[in-house]
Amino acid sequence: MDNFGTWWESLSGIYRFFWTTSVISSVVFIVMVILSILGGDSDADADADFDADGDAGGDADMGGGMMSYILSFKTLMAFLLGASWTGLSALYQGWSIFAIALVSVLSGILMMALMAFLLSMFVKLQHDSTLEMSNTIGASGVAYVTIPASGGTGGQVEILVNNSYKTFEAITDEATPIATEEPIVVADLLEGNVLLVRRAKAIDGAEQEQQLSWE
Repeated sequence: MDNFGTWWESLSGIYRFFWTTSVISSVVFIVMVILSILGGDSDADADADFDADGDAGGDADMGGGMMSYILSFKTLMAFLLGASWTGLSALYQGWSIFAIALVSVLSGILMMALMAFLLSMFVKLQHDSTLEMSNTIGASGVAYVTIPASGGTGGQVEILVNNSYKTFEAITDEATPIATEEPIVVADLLEGNVLLVRRAKAIDGAEQEQQLSWE
């Protein structure tokens, strides 16, 4: 600690400013990354502002959504991270104050733009995934792994979604198991992206009975 204190006291004000900003922004940025990976990210100001609250017209709101990313806490930290470390490096290279300020701001803006772009892509992927799951309702396919009867877990289905075949976890409320390769139709989307499916014939039969009752 004595060596650190001596080193710190030897620094001028501008060196202390850049070192303090660099260390604090780095620590905060690393914590945000860790929280994002662990799923405990509480910075909803950027992640939620894509208008993914259910707006199917997300593309129309992209301008406002991008602005929210640019003004978010994450992008602010990215700006400080890029600006402070670039400025500190330039300072040790003996650049002039004007040159240091210029490259610091430009580097910060570049980091800010990169973070805003990554945030928008991340939320768009989440939005596309949610939209894909909603499109599974009514889709037809086959049982990929036998689906236990009466809500039993462990079953899987393979269905056609957005012009490609994909596998999803599935359960059924029917009284008998749905065997592998048996045709199914998705009746509902449950919590945890689990599909409620029924035999295709059973669905067809129910629709026919409903049509007869209307007649």
